[in-house]
Amino acid sequence: MRMSYAWKRALRAIAVTSSTTSVAFLANAFSPIMPIKAFGIYSAIIIPSNYLLIVFIFPPAVIFYEKNFLKYKFCCCCCG
Repeated sequence: MRMSYAWKRALRAIAVTSSTTSVAFLANAFSPIMPIKAFGIYSAIIIPSNYLLIVFIFPPAVIFYEKNFLKYKFCCCCCG
């Protein structure tokens, strides 16, 4: 229940920030300097792609972690 509520709120916030960042990078497409233009177009494509990956991969990853690894109490490097 909490995951669903938090996820619905986060999706909207991440969508707004991703879209504004993508549009800002897309403004570089009007630059006469080719490397800046290419970087702007590349970034404008990658940011929505990253958003889609977050939307479709992160929730199953959290569920997989909670079902399989949360029961093990291990520390990565500081405990013996």
